[in-house]
Amino acid sequence: QDALLAEMSALLDRYPDDKRQAKLLFSMALLADRRSDHASAERLAGQCFDLAERCGAAWPAAMSKGELAFIQSQVVGDQLGGIEHLKVGLQWAARIEDDAENTRRYTEAQLMTLWAMCSTMLSRIDEARDMLQAVLARGVELAAPRLQLGALGQLAELAAELGRWDEMADWAQRMRVVAQACGDQPRLGSALCLLGLAASGRNDLAAAQGWICLLYTSRCV
Repeated sequence: QDALLAEMSALLDRYPDDKRQAKLLFSMALLADRRSDHASAERLAGQCFDLAERCGAAWPAAMSKGELAFIQSQVVGDQLGGIEHLKVGLQWAARIEDDAENTRRYTEAQLMTLWAMCSTMLSRIDEARDMLQAVLARGVELAAPRLQLGALGQLAELAAELGRWDEMADWAQRMRVVAQACGDQPRLGSALCLLGLAASGRNDLAAAQGWICLLYTSRCV
């Protein structure tokens, strides 16, 4: 990925294009984040937003605010600051011209998922649940498994925070079905783990052991 980004950068040096440069900066920020280089990710995401704002590139502007919100809320621990980034990000997402891939609606759902994470950490439980259910509905409508799986996993964890073990198991079971259907082994493993935790929460240790055994025999870990 590093090599490809360097090649893209060289091409943009020869053929400047601000909108493509903004997309490149976002890709660089995301790679830095995946390497846990959060200082570089924050700097690159900030540069991306500044450029995208100047040239009117809606998608990079929206996504760079999502990256800044993630760093602010999950790394720095400032969830309210993260939400402020997301408010701006959603304004830019609304300006994306939708296409056959439903870019605008998908981007909005990604930012809403991040907002729900912030709301959960702020103990705004109803706000988080409503937002996650909206993301789930959009994921179903768009036939987008990644959106569905992200929402289902967070809804299960939210139910666990409240000690609602049956509700947790229901969300985790739906997550398992979606993960199996799209072949997402890591998310399938997460769903099986959540099912085990839900069973443990109900003091059904035999069922909990069964889910964990299935987890370790299903090549998800």
